[in-house]
Amino acid sequence: MKHETLFQPVEGSVEAGDLTVYAISTCGFCKRALTFLRSHSVRFKYIYVDDLPFDLKDEIKSFLREKFNQQIRYPFVIIDNDRCLIGFTEEEWKKTLGLE
Repeated sequence: MKHETLFQPVEGSVEAGDLTVYAISTCGFCKRALTFLRSHSVRFKYIYVDDLPFDLKDEIKSFLREKFNQQIRYPFVIIDNDRCLIGFTEEEWKKTLGLE
């Protein structure tokens, strides 16, 4: 996808897989999710979908819908390009990312 270069990398000492976070800049759940990852020193990359042009937002939503067959809600996290987490529930994230 042509939006790959727009991601912001976040360095961390914990490798919980290749994490790609799609978020909305004003979303409280998204803010908590990014804070959670940073506080656990997890390495990830993210993009604020609402900061993108309409056609690129639409392309991203179509890609996520087709690849994961899920309703698009944020945060939307791709793990190792084959699994996803949708929304933010701390316990679920801890378990899925091996941070327990």
